[in-house]
Amino acid sequence: MVSLCIYDTKMVSERLEMLPNISSISSPSRAAVRLRAEMGKQNMTQRALADALGVSEKKASALRGGRSWGLSDLDRVARLFDIPPADFIARSDWEASR
Repeated sequence: MVSLCIYDTKMVSERLEMLPNISSISSPSRAAVRLRAEMGKQNMTQRALADALGVSEKKASALRGGRSWGLSDLDRVARLFDIPPADFIARSDWEASR
């Protein structure tokens, strides 16, 4: 079964702008942690991630490491894993309690 996930890019951008700390260093780090977790669930390699996103392996490495995240990256990764983009940068319960 193939699932199709369609996001309105403008709506995603508007909602992400409303989130606190979107430009902070912690948001890309949280996205990278979530990305690595999703990759692990699917036994996905960095090369497979690069191929699926249509980026270089160097760019895939930067995303996995929490570097070089932009809104377009967030949108592509969210589509790939069929997860709402905000979930990639949302604070975890543990972070919120600190």
